[in-house]
Amino acid sequence: MPQVVLSAREAALGGTHDKTVQCLQCLGLCQQRQGGHPRAAASYARLLLLWMQKEAAPTPGRLHALQGLLRSLDKQGRAREFLAIQRQLVYDLAVLHGKLSVRCVAARTDLAQRLLAEKRTDEAYEVPGDE
Repeated sequence: MPQVVLSAREAALGGTHDKTVQCLQCLGLCQQRQGGHPRAAASYARLLLLWMQKEAAPTPGRLHALQGLLRSLDKQGRAREFLAIQRQLVYDLAVLHGKLSVRCVAARTDLAQRLLAEKRTDEAYEVPGDE
C-alpha cells in the first residue's frame, strides 16, 4: 500500500490526468481490500482533495473515483468524510450538467487551497476515536 499512496500523491500533485485517475482508482481498490481501514479512507479523501485543487473542472474519471470513495465511506459509517465527498460529487455533477459554471468550481478550489494553507483540511476529516 505505501507505494500506491506515493504514486497517488505524486499523480495528484503533478501527474497527467490519466495517471491520476489510474492511481486513485488503484488506491481505492487497495483501501477496500484492507476492509475499509479508517486511516486509509482518510488518506484517500485527502488525496482526492489534492487532485480536486489541481483540476478545477470535474471529469468523468474524478466522478468515478468520488463515487467509489462514497460507497466505501458509507459502508464504514464515516459520516463526516462521506458528507464532504458527497457535497463535492453533487457539485461536480451540477457543473457537468451545466447547472453551475466552471468559474464557481475555480472559486471553490481557491477556498480549498486557503484552507490547506491554514491547515484546516485535516480538521475537516478528523473523526473522534481515530488514532
